[in-house]
Amino acid sequence: MTPEEAERASAEGRPAPNPDPPRLDADVKTLRWLLRVEKRRLKEAVRIERERRIVFPETSVILRDVHRLLDAIAIREGRLSSRTATAPEPGRFEGGGSGGPRPRDEFDDFRALLE
Repeated sequence: MTPEEAERASAEGRPAPNPDPPRLDADVKTLRWLLRVEKRRLKEAVRIERERRIVFPETSVILRDVHRLLDAIAIREGRLSSRTATAPEPGRFEGGGSGGPRPRDEFDDFRALLE
């Protein structure tokens, strides 16, 4: 799917398919366009999850892509060292099920934008 087709599909309210993660070696303009597309996909995925009251694993993949794009843009703009960028995801889920309150993380502000 070309960027124009993806933009048209997104404007029509259909999330564009994205089987592969976005390429992070593109120029900043392209990365910003990809970030806009991924944010729209994430907003739509969250809306569908709320409407159907079910969590889809694809939503976390979209969130991961948004995070990676934000890091790539920040690195290109000199606001983030490539050493402090997103670490690769673990091979398996390593959540702590302590039952206590969840500590605040870097996605809290982003999630607040979606609500």
